[in-house]
Amino acid sequence: MDANKIFDAVIAASGMMAREYAIQEKKQHIIDISKKECGNCWHWMKSTCKPEKEKGIFKSMSGCPCKDFVWTSSTVELVKKLEKELEEFLNKK
Repeated sequence: MDANKIFDAVIAASGMMAREYAIQEKKQHIIDISKKECGNCWHWMKSTCKPEKEKGIFKSMSGCPCKDFVWTSSTVELVKKLEKELEEFLNKK
């Protein structure tokens, strides 16, 4: 009978750890895609990227953004979706 309590406690702790990991993973994903950097800009790898097209400056992903940085609509939507999912995770007990 005591063994069942131990296994139940291990299962419960495992579930809590998995939940915490999922929360941290979601938070990190939001942080990563919310960074104001090349790769997250609407102009990145397009003919409208002024540093590349006008100045010949190669802009790699995760590079410093220029003054013309614009969030992609898909990034904005994904951040909203992930924040909603995170809120749901945090509200579950």
